[in-house]
Amino acid sequence: MGDSEIVLPAPVRLNGAEQLFVSGLAPACAVLFTHGFEVAKVRMQSQSRLNGQKTYKNTFDCIVKIARHEGTRGLYKGLSPAILREASKNSFRLGLFEPILSLIHAGDIHSAGMYKRFVAGALCGVAGAVSCNPFEIVKTRLQLQVDGKGGKVGGVAVSAQHGYTSISSALRSIWRDGGFRALYAGSVMSSLRSMLGSGANLMVYSAVKDGLVARGFREAVWMDIFSSLVSAFGAVALMNPVDVARTKYYGQKFKNGRGVQFRSGVEAFVATVRREGLPALYKGSFAHFLRLGPHYCFTFGFLGLFRRSLSDYKEERQLATSFHSIDRDENGVLDQAELTHVLRVALADELEAIRPFLSGQQVDERLRRSMDTLLRSARAEGASASDGNSAGDSGVVSFQEFHAVAGELQQQVRAWRIEVLFKYLDKDRNGRISVDELAAILPECVPRDAGLTDEAYEALVQENARALVKYADANKQGDIEFEEFVSVCDRMKDVQGDKVVLAWLAASREAVG
Repeated sequence: MGDSEIVLPAPVRLNGAEQLFVSGLAPACAVLFTHGFEVAKVRMQSQSRLNGQKTYKNTFDCIVKIARHEGTRGLYKGLSPAILREASKNSFRLGLFEPILSLIHAGDIHSAGMYKRFVAGALCGVAGAVSCNPFEIVKTRLQLQVDGKGGKVGGVAVSAQHGYTSISSALRSIWRDGGFRALYAGSVMSSLRSMLGSGANLMVYSAVKDGLVARGFREAVWMDIFSSLVSAFGAVALMNPVDVARTKYYGQKFKNGRGVQFRSGVEAFVATVRREGLPALYKGSFAHFLRLGPHYCFTFGFLGLFRRSLSDYKEERQLATSFHSIDRDENGVLDQAELTHVLRVALADELEAIRPFLSGQQVDERLRRSMDTLLRSARAEGASASDGNSAGDSGVVSFQEFHAVAGELQQQVRAWRIEVLFKYLDKDRNGRISVDELAAILPECVPRDAGLTDEAYEALVQENARALVKYADANKQGDIEFEEFVSVCDRMKDVQGDKVVLAWLAASREAVG
């Protein structure tokens, strides 16, 4: 079998379509468990004092009265549009977060600052809000109805009753009242709400989860649930005032695409503050948290579970393909000759690049140490999965042990790439990278602005080189040792050539700024 036919194990990532799918599916499942609190929140936010009295005293009173007068089904009004709303909104809100964050942060996204996380989350929130606005309007109005036909059978109406019997009837009615404009009424306000809530949610969630992973915890459902619950506090604090105004705006009667009571979300916001005071902006905030906290827990719990399950499935298929491509004699195990061959194939570029710096004997010794590392990982995997006996003890690797070997092989390739790059940057081969050595390589990595003079460009190169050294120089000796360079690379996902220097430069600028 030729080298071109060998399938090397590689990190498994979900593609764009898969990310969007699981990002929509997870919250659609979560809403099944939390919709009752959403109905209570909407009713609480829509009520105003009538003759000095409130219809609902608190969240639990609201839930009890809905259940008493409208039955259990009353707590699930608007469920169908809520599912469609969650799926359409979060496919973008959650599915685009990492791609957008990677666009505004040059290094590994897990090292991104809080403000970048907020900006990425806010942009995703706007995209999600626009996509789901028609379903949001239908959901809100169905939840405000005291029965399925807009009557008052034992219930108390706290807002206009629209008489919708289904999602399709609601959409047709809204379209007749104002067409496209009516379907997207309040979309600016929804975008503002989602921008604030999504920014806070995804900023806190990702930061807390990355912090736990950095401390050695393994990704699991409990981590998704804990991180999302913490993020719910910030999301409610920012969203609830906009939520109150939006609920009042959506819940009113519309004529020719315009609200009868409030002409805009801003008018609803101002009118609420004037009539009921600032505390009115946090009406229903407890119900909001009771809904949002569990909803985030279910959403991100399901999302993490779906992502890991799909990734594990894809990884298992990829490893099977890779194993069979390496097993040239098709005997079901990989011997040392097959492992050595795949190691050389995986390191082909690195072996070529490192030859000017190491003798043939040194390269062979390094390969031998890498092979020993692969076999040790196989033995450890085999021992942990059995009674202590391992195929790796006899110098061959089973498919079960290949899981560990594949991961270690990727780490070995990464380690070789880092060493090659260090030696390339260390022009005088003294084991340290200086400011001058970085200044010599920067013009190859960073494009020059056409408007800069030679003197200005030289000054900029020197400034960037000093910033790179300052960022990496942990021992403050004025240059970069190999261990310090490895520490810089550990913060990056991609350690290939120019990408390292560009990500390193972006991180150094962020640290200064």
